[in-house]
Amino acid sequence: MTNTISFLVSNFVKTLSLSASLTLLLNNNQLAKSMTFVDTLEDIGVNGTVVNSRTIGDVEVNISTRNNRDIFAKTYFDNSTIAFAFVGANGQSNAPFNPANVSGSHFISTVLTGDVNSFFDQVKPITFSFSEPILGFGLTTIDLLEPGVTSNNFLSLSVFDASNNLIDSQIRTGSQGSSGIDLDWFVSSENANIVSATLSGNISNSAGYGIDDIVVITNDSAESIPESSNLFGIVFIALLGLASWTYYRRDK
Repeated sequence: MTNTISFLVSNFVKTLSLSASLTLLLNNNQLAKSMTFVDTLEDIGVNGTVVNSRTIGDVEVNISTRNNRDIFAKTYFDNSTIAFAFVGANGQSNAPFNPANVSGSHFISTVLTGDVNSFFDQVKPITFSFSEPILGFGLTTIDLLEPGVTSNNFLSLSVFDASNNLIDSQIRTGSQGSSGIDLDWFVSSENANIVSATLSGNISNSAGYGIDDIVVITNDSAESIPESSNLFGIVFIALLGLASWTYYRRDK
């Protein structure tokens, strides 16, 4: 089957980080028949809008937390609704350390100013449930595993099948860089059997955070691009029809 990789992006795609993941994906025949969708969250609405579900490609993604906290729309470089405290060059909060590695101006978080029960260590795990099985899942976290965490602190993105068996996970331990650090995460399956994902870990401090650029990779093997044998049959029938039509015209 012809390999088809389609990027449906509402604004801006982090080309370099995603291309590395897709290079790995293409080493697997099943994943080579995939469709990749990146939700940049640019249409989530104004600050404070509840964002507990997203439609990414044809997949409905429901987002929930351990203590049933809502997920809210947030804006980078905005002091009016602080999700994490890293301050940018202009004195504005919600500043990613590397703005070029996040898309647009919006992200999501449970954090509410002054509410310690809304921080990551209180709401984890954050669970992403999919309306149909998928091949791969990824996202970007902001200001988690920043300076101040210990070597015992870790963060993980894990994916599970319908029987809740662990399929794949990515784990990072200890501080990963400066405050406002943005980290790209990606996990996948050799089969289209991922039905849920969790973002969890052991973060000891009251951690503000953000999530952006949610990646969903779906199985495209049932799409309309035919296998080579079927393609030959289709071409043969088309040529036969064309020949018949030409003969009919000439006979007229």
